[in-house]
Amino acid sequence: MTISVSTPVNVTQNATNTQTNTQTNTQTQSQQQQQKQKQSQRQHQKQNQSQSTPPSAVIPEPTTVVAALLGLPIFLLFARRRKAPAPDASPAAA
Repeated sequence: MTISVSTPVNVTQNATNTQTNTQTNTQTQSQQQQQKQKQSQRQHQKQNQSQSTPPSAVIPEPTTVVAALLGLPIFLLFARRRKAPAPDASPAAA
């Protein structure tokens, strides 16, 4: 009684596994390269934006301008009242 064993299936499976592993490794490497490229592009964009953008001037809100313009005459009136002597104090002292 002679038994012959052949393993062509194993060889085909090994070849298929090797191809699949190679494809997976290639895909992983290309994905990593794409991620690195995207990161470097983002960094360059951030650097370019921060270097090229001058600090912007602060523009006051219109209501603050109106409040300041209305408050200025009132402040000047109070300042004049403090400087002027009280009229009741000068005749009593004399």
